[in-house]
Amino acid sequence: MIKTSLFCNSLKWIHFLKFLFSFKRRKGFQLFREQIGNFFSINTQQVFLFGSARMSIYSIIKAKNWQKDDEIIVVGYTCVVVTNAIAYTGLKAVYVDITEETLNIDTKQISSLVNERTKAIIVAHNFGIVYEDIPAIKKQFPELIVIEDAAHTFGSKNKDGKLAGLLGDASYFSLEYSKPITTGMGGILLVNDKTLEKDVEAYYNTLTKYPYFSNVKILISLTAHLFTSKKPLIWFKWKIMKVLELLGLRFKSTNKELAGEMPKHYPVRLGNNLSYLGYLQCLDIEKTNKIKSEIVLNYHQTLENVPNIKQYYNSSYNYVRYPILVDKVVNISKIAKLRKALAKEGIRTGEWFNDVIHPAGSFRYCYSAGNCPNGESISKRILNLPVNIHAKLKEKDYQAIERIFISYLG
Repeated sequence: MIKTSLFCNSLKWIHFLKFLFSFKRRKGFQLFREQIGNFFSINTQQVFLFGSARMSIYSIIKAKNWQKDDEIIVVGYTCVVVTNAIAYTGLKAVYVDITEETLNIDTKQISSLVNERTKAIIVAHNFGIVYEDIPAIKKQFPELIVIEDAAHTFGSKNKDGKLAGLLGDASYFSLEYSKPITTGMGGILLVNDKTLEKDVEAYYNTLTKYPYFSNVKILISLTAHLFTSKKPLIWFKWKIMKVLELLGLRFKSTNKELAGEMPKHYPVRLGNNLSYLGYLQCLDIEKTNKIKSEIVLNYHQTLENVPNIKQYYNSSYNYVRYPILVDKVVNISKIAKLRKALAKEGIRTGEWFNDVIHPAGSFRYCYSAGNCPNGESISKRILNLPVNIHAKLKEKDYQAIERIFISYLG
């Protein structure tokens, strides 16, 4: 039996039932914005809801009216939809490598990449691990707009207790099926700079929403993911998804988008129905994050005595998945066998990120092999363990995880 799920990490059936039978969903857009503002203690006017998080990047660029050949620095360990958003505007993506210590940007490399055409830097909090050097970047390069990629978290705090998302000039959070909060597809943009807020608002007000049938497909796909996130039904997930795909009812990133083609309805605002699902999860997020913290602590304690791995545990972080980095001394083939052994035990691991521009084989906009050697190496040695409220593991499952890790890495 498959015991873990990587989807609908915070969405519960009670949320879905409330969604179906509540007239409040007609005000979902405003309710969600207000609840996000409450969570981050910011004004509602600073919150913008999009059809996906990647649209936030595109919209900032358009709002600022930057010109082709202007540059944005981006982490060389990211998802293709991030770099595609830059590509669609004609700006150039410039990559900065990551470190094994944090899985985030190597701050020392930034200075050599900034020039007169650099407009912004996108700094990621990968897996929910907070990138701590934003104040240093803002001090050294006050002219740059610092955008936080907070797609992997909703509640991580830095060493000073400040929430990820409030550290830069702007930040975006993903609401995709596998993220900390999900509306199927969707994204949140927080704007912390007043001038940027006005620019974004002017552009945002020109956008429409997803068409009706797109919303229907998103809701059907999300329902299927939720239905198959409970232990007895997880094995059934991909059969259902295949059927939905054959019927033209599955909503996901297309192969054309992964290859660099701009999709239809890009960018758009999030509608009331999907927003209401996000609002319901946001109401419960403190309680949900506490459950996730317990799961991560169990992983951390389970793997404390496993050799040849690096953990990234911090009780202040809200992880989308718990990352484990295998040391370079371990043969890559052993890591593949480790994954298979875990899967055989019912522990399905994630593969974020399996390339500097995930998923492997996607459009590598402006990237040349060797630009980010650390990112390239780490992408071959990373495993992520699920952090999901639906498929909680038992003590015997944690024991099995420890046994399997030690048998292959000990």
